[in-house]
Amino acid sequence: MENKDIYTKIEKVLADDSRTSYRISQLTNIPANNIDAFRKGKRKIENMSLKNAILLADLYDETDGQ
Repeated sequence: MENKDIYTKIEKVLADDSRTSYRISQLTNIPANNIDAFRKGKRKIENMSLKNAILLADLYDETDGQ
């Protein structure tokens, strides 16, 4: 898997309006305020921790990527 693939997966998970930040938080254990910050552009995806990036990419694979 390339970095671009992971980045795209993260963008898709964050852009999905059908899932609230709270729900993403429940599924990944990433604090909802962090999810909100990425969604609102207050934090850059490029600066996301590797741990959080993997959790969001895995969420994509488990739900959207099927």
